Amino acid sequence: MLREPKKVEDLNLPKEYVSDLVLKWVYSRGYISFRDLCKEMCISLHILDEVVRSLLEESLVEVVGKGLLPTLRIRTTAKGREEAKRIISRDPYIGPTPVKYEDYLELSREQAKRYPLEIPEEKIEEAFSDVINLEEAKSVLIEALTTGMGLFIYGPPGTGKTYLMRRASKLLPPVVIPRAIGIGRHVVKLFDPDFHRLIRGNQPEDKRYVKVEAPSVSLGTELRLEAFEMKYDERERVIKAPPQVKAHGGLLLIDDLGRQRDKPEDIMNRLIIPLEERRDFFVIGGTLYEFPTDFTVILSTNLSIWVMETAHLRRVPYYISMPYPSLDDMRQAILMYSAKEGEEIEEEAIEVFLSVYKSPKEGGLGVRPAFSHARDLIRIAKGVRMREGLDSIDGKVMREAILRHSQIMIDSFRTKLPRHKIRTLSVEFEDEISKEVERDISSIRGVIRSVSLGKKVYLDTVAEITTTEILEEIRKLGLKPVNLEIIAEQKHLGSS
Repeated sequence: MLREPKKVEDLNLPKEYVSDLVLKWVYSRGYISFRDLCKEMCISLHILDEVVRSLLEESLVEVVGKGLLPTLRIRTTAKGREEAKRIISRDPYIGPTPVKYEDYLELSREQAKRYPLEIPEEKIEEAFSDVINLEEAKSVLIEALTTGMGLFIYGPPGTGKTYLMRRASKLLPPVVIPRAIGIGRHVVKLFDPDFHRLIRGNQPEDKRYVKVEAPSVSLGTELRLEAFEMKYDERERVIKAPPQVKAHGGLLLIDDLGRQRDKPEDIMNRLIIPLEERRDFFVIGGTLYEFPTDFTVILSTNLSIWVMETAHLRRVPYYISMPYPSLDDMRQAILMYSAKEGEEIEEEAIEVFLSVYKSPKEGGLGVRPAFSHARDLIRIAKGVRMREGLDSIDGKVMREAILRHSQIMIDSFRTKLPRHKIRTLSVEFEDEISKEVERDISSIRGVIRSVSLGKKVYLDTVAEITTTEILEEIRKLGLKPVNLEIIAEQKHLGSS
């Protein structure tokens, strides 16, 4: 465990830098006690006392009050305020005392020496205690984490992809990271409470570091390529570490791949070096610096598997295909969520719930099962039950809840549409396809949806329209396709 530094030189930072940081803190607060300043700067009382004594000698600060050292307050003198302004003009950072870059690098590399990872059985049971079935998926996920190699999860909406991804970090050991990293007069903020959850107790004695659960950095449709770069935050006056650096020692989760503004291949190209070399490089203050990126990447999508190119799949070798839940899975799910919400659910309500997934001929709605339905319906039914003043969720309450569930009702309408077999095509062109051209192609008769990836356009088409007819319509747009492949014929429009 990292020992508490007792002297300024133990911080492995220039004494002038530490002195300047203390002065900036005191100036920014007006008055501040020794105790509070130690907490803010993450340094010991011994170090602060040593620095304040030198500032007193230079008449930059003065101590106010009487009593024990921790309760005494410090403020800047007129001379000190002028000096603080001068320092802030060239170095505006005011925050926790940073860790020297070389110390951060050494610690990060030491913690990266852990593969193959041994995951205790009790951790596995705890992490997956509320994951229903999915035994094959859980096995593959454990293997990926054991080796530290990437994982690609594919499946329709509501099959548990995101739910499974977020359980993965519970299987990994905790890591120790610095709150901030000092690179000359530049400071990189690493600790992010959104992604780094503190371990209770057993924290490092050196308060500049924190012990956290394995990071789980989750990115979704909001992800932009620029997010992977170091960025200076004007408000906090600090450089913010990008997600692949924050994910070191844990997971980088990219959900809904293919729905971001940037193309999937551009996102994956940016991650090639962090994935292959377990490090990334950034220019800070005109110098190139290395930052460890020893994370396991997990990607998920409910789009077609071809959202990933073959070259990128080599960097993410593990693959999970998530099936639709069975009716038995859905029964377990509705019971689990009712227990979580503290709701008593009657058997009649469970049968009404399960009827959603039966065909219209059997009196159902013909909707595809999704675990999210169980979660949402219990919460909706809880509101209905409370409004009606009932003690439990019965069949009538569940029926009302189903009628209020937007996704279920919309999907049930789709089951009444004419059923057509869908054919998925890949059409390649000489040049890269723009979004405008893609929109023109998507308007062709028989095309249900389209996605352009570089020089290729992937089309879901009604199988009744032949590939020859599709090609003729494409040529009418003035385009010259060089190749067409039939990828799959497996879906049905109207079957949800």
